[in-house]
Amino acid sequence: MAFVQNNPINYTDPFGLKRFEMTIWVGGTVGHIIFGGGVYDITIRDLETGQSTVYTMKAVGIGVGLPSFRGSSRPVIFNTDDCKKSDSFDGYGYIGGASAEVGGGVKIGGGIKIPNGPFIPNSMLGWDKGGFDIGVSHNLTHWSH
Repeated sequence: MAFVQNNPINYTDPFGLKRFEMTIWVGGTVGHIIFGGGVYDITIRDLETGQSTVYTMKAVGIGVGLPSFRGSSRPVIFNTDDCKKSDSFDGYGYIGGASAEVGGGVKIGGGIKIPNGPFIPNSMLGWDKGGFDIGVSHNLTHWSH
């Protein structure tokens, strides 16, 4: 992919940012009764080079909620500095907020903090293949590939 997608009339890049795409794959949690956790698979794709890296995101935290499961999310585009690659996002992050979901579901507040990357609000995460999730939780995450 070329600079500003070969479309300098409609796109600019004054900060030298690079575009990535994040997709959350199958995963879930054991539920939260004060303490709980879960595991998800996440793919980060570099939209310039096409390189993809699959991460395992392990979450542990506090909250109240039933066990949950997920299908896959719609891809979310995010920007970060141009020296990053698809394999630059190992480390610690965050996931949390309030949710009520059966199938398509509703997410209120919270989101996902990508390690070495931006915070993605829950409002940007849509699910192609729904799931089941009811609860409120705040979790520290660890991403590794």
